[in-house]
Amino acid sequence: MNYDCLTFFDGDNYYHFLGKSSDTLTKEIKGSHNKKAKSNLWFVFIPLNCTKTLAEMTDEEKNNRPDNRTSATDEFINWYKLNYQNTKKLVKNH
Repeated sequence: MNYDCLTFFDGDNYYHFLGKSSDTLTKEIKGSHNKKAKSNLWFVFIPLNCTKTLAEMTDEEKNNRPDNRTSATDEFINWYKLNYQNTKKLVKNH
């Protein structure tokens, strides 16, 4: 199991978002470098029910992979749209 976490601070409160996915890891680096890679794990991470690393997959394969994953970034984006998108509340610069 692989987890990712994102924390958002709005100037007053911290909000935490967790993503998880099941996977296996390769013993060697596979795939090509891509600007969309979120980390070096993309070269060794094979999602559950898949046969390629994330670095080997096309964008379509990554978007439609059948591993029932959740993403901390996606969880945050959905929450932000519901809670902050239509308000004038901004993150305070300290």
